[in-house]
Amino acid sequence: MKKPNRTTENKMDIIKMAHDIGKAVKESDEMKAYEAAQAAYLADSAIQTKVTEYNVQQKAFADESAKTAPNDFLLGAIRTRLEALAGEITAAPSYVAFAESQEKVTALLAEINETIMAEVTGEEHHHHDCSHDCSCCGGCH
Repeated sequence: MKKPNRTTENKMDIIKMAHDIGKAVKESDEMKAYEAAQAAYLADSAIQTKVTEYNVQQKAFADESAKTAPNDFLLGAIRTRLEALAGEITAAPSYVAFAESQEKVTALLAEINETIMAEVTGEEHHHHDCSHDCSCCGGCH
């Protein structure tokens, strides 16, 4: 059996660290909250019915728009219904909680990526809450 060279071992170490980071993210409070919010959103039958109708209305709008002579009255009615459904969906507590939890996971992943890239490139890592006014904190150094 061929012995792995140092480059291969180094790559395997990096991949293992990436797996460890992934596992840590999976166990984070942000991810647990996201999974719970997603499950609640998907279990909200009233909202899921509206999502289904929204998707059907979007298809109807696209189909009508693609016609050589689309019916502007019909397109307006569909557009009005799409806007109403979007408002109802995005105002639902289950959707709001899901979207907020998704933003927190995205922010966590972005901060992890920024931290890794700062280490790789040697550039400063700027936190999202940084005002770029170092008089209000100790600065980045």
